[in-house]
Amino acid sequence: MTHALAPTPAPTIIEPPTLAAAQQQPLTQPNAPQPSGTPPDPEQRRGCCGGGCLWILGAAGGCLLILITPLVVAALIGTGAVGSVFGWLGDLWAQINPPTTATVASSTTLVNSIHNMSELVTLEVQLAKANVSVDVWQGLFGGCRFIANHVAEANIRAGIDLTQLEEEDIRYDALRNQYTLTVPAPHLTSCFVAVERYADTLPMTCGADWEAVRRLATYTATHELREDAIEGGILERAERETSASLAQFVGTLLDANVEIVFEKPDEYVIDASCMPPLPAGWGYADNVWRLLQ
Repeated sequence: MTHALAPTPAPTIIEPPTLAAAQQQPLTQPNAPQPSGTPPDPEQRRGCCGGGCLWILGAAGGCLLILITPLVVAALIGTGAVGSVFGWLGDLWAQINPPTTATVASSTTLVNSIHNMSELVTLEVQLAKANVSVDVWQGLFGGCRFIANHVAEANIRAGIDLTQLEEEDIRYDALRNQYTLTVPAPHLTSCFVAVERYADTLPMTCGADWEAVRRLATYTATHELREDAIEGGILERAERETSASLAQFVGTLLDANVEIVFEKPDEYVIDASCMPPLPAGWGYADNVWRLLQ
């Protein structure tokens, strides 16, 4: 049997590209994907830090512009003009945000009464109490208790009432060239007492009428300060001052000797301002104030 051998194909010869062909064909195609592990296209690189550097540089430039703008403006228009601008801005701000203001309006003055005050005040004393304490018990079973402490100051004056002088109270002795004046005994002419609360203890469950408490403190302080002034000799000192003042005044006026004689009253005369009424709605007995029902 005869076997025929298949013809062997002729080898294909691949010629290397010539230098001219290599120069005409680009090394890479624009749209061809870059193989992994290769550096990025130079056209896609925008610097060492990308777009963030531009933002940083822009912010720094803006801050620098803000800093140098006032200097440039001052150099162009002068410091005087800059001061005027700031002054105008200050005035504008004062109009936008004005200071707090207040107005006070009062009604027409009314004349309630007119009194003839023919008094010769010859002495004034100033007294004070460091503490006037008001202790209040109220509520069911007296279970609500609060205390208010006050300070009291008083100006108390003493003198004589010249309206009580009559013609027969003035006698003249021609032999001795002496006038004898019989005048009323000195009395308290006015009492001014100021009371102010400076401390208190008030439970949360209690309600306090602070005005009523103040009236109780004022009443007590006025009476005690008045008695302290009398016991301290304010009337006796006023008598001595009155005698010296009247004798000098009348003696100089009439060019004569003067003798002052004081009446002996059955009881002291006390001005109404030194005798305040009882606080409204309250009664006093057995050293205790009680709210009247």
